[in-house]
Amino acid sequence: ATWSGGKSVPIALAVAGVSTLPLVAPGIGLANAQLGFLIASGLAAFVVGGDGAQRFALTSLLAIAGNRLGSMHAEAAAYQVIGSEIALAVALASLIALPIPAKWSFLRPVTGAVVMLAVGLFASQQLGEEALVIAVAMGVAVGVVLYLLIDESNTDTVRIGLATILSIGLATVSFAAARGLGMALALLSAACILLIASNLRALLTLGPLVGLVLYRVLREEGTGATRALDIGQHYTLLALALGAIVPLMFIDWRGKLNLPSTIGAALWGVLGLTIPPLVITMFGARGAVGFVVGIGMAASIEAIRRGLNLAIYSVIAILAPATLFALHWAANADDLSRDQKVPVLVGAGILILAVSALLAWFSAPKAVESAS
Repeated sequence: ATWSGGKSVPIALAVAGVSTLPLVAPGIGLANAQLGFLIASGLAAFVVGGDGAQRFALTSLLAIAGNRLGSMHAEAAAYQVIGSEIALAVALASLIALPIPAKWSFLRPVTGAVVMLAVGLFASQQLGEEALVIAVAMGVAVGVVLYLLIDESNTDTVRIGLATILSIGLATVSFAAARGLGMALALLSAACILLIASNLRALLTLGPLVGLVLYRVLREEGTGATRALDIGQHYTLLALALGAIVPLMFIDWRGKLNLPSTIGAALWGVLGLTIPPLVITMFGARGAVGFVVGIGMAASIEAIRRGLNLAIYSVIAILAPATLFALHWAANADDLSRDQKVPVLVGAGILILAVSALLAWFSAPKAVESAS
């Protein structure tokens, strides 16, 4: 994969390797062969380095996760290789997009979107499960949004935070569509768009979704390891990821408002007091636990990336009590039906979008004084 120096060949090699495992490993079992293949891929990519080897390892990981969750989703033999099939579509899309010149680079993710939707529709019709194409379509949509949102040269934490939240949202809706398999297909589809576009920074924001897909593999394998975490449908992990990223977004927007401090404080207060009820309505009491733990982890992340900035604790001082008050107010959130949750989610979502839009509108980079 490293020797080829291309983008399509490493992906195709990974698909070939993953797809031949059922043929060459009848003695040790398919699951053991897949685990060994992944360890070898990861070690090789880490030691050899290079973009090609890393694409090989990532594609292998996602394809095997898709195959494992597919085999647990249904007994039909086609489900056991569905991850390889979608990964093969990624290789095909990458190959088709290869001759597109740099000035037309925006057509590369479009090419990936068309190929993935076509393959998702084919797989859905062949297996008689409409939810599969829905999962693929949602993954394509999020992949395109991440491509537009994240710039390789821009390290704006607000954009990265929004992208991370999108990946968590994709986990929720794709799980509702086709459970663990839906999450794996959505992840592969979103990754396809970003691999073709070579937007590696955006690809990294899919990390929470990768972790949740691997969690579903661990859970579906029936090892019993996940019983130690009473997280039902991974709500605690979703809320924990949100808790870790939201305070960092607050910090990075702090001081960028071209508004009086009182108005800025009011906008931040509204946003900070709205997010916890939304989290609890979406994820229930377990979500509140994960969110509070997550906002505590945000301080450690801030220490790693910046060093000295105690402003993060000011944000925690807003979000933690707001979560406690919201939990008392929505004590029966776990018993709410979907129809009861929708009005709350819509109202809170509109308010958050409106306030975020105002904050973005009145935000500007600090002026840099020229040296005299």
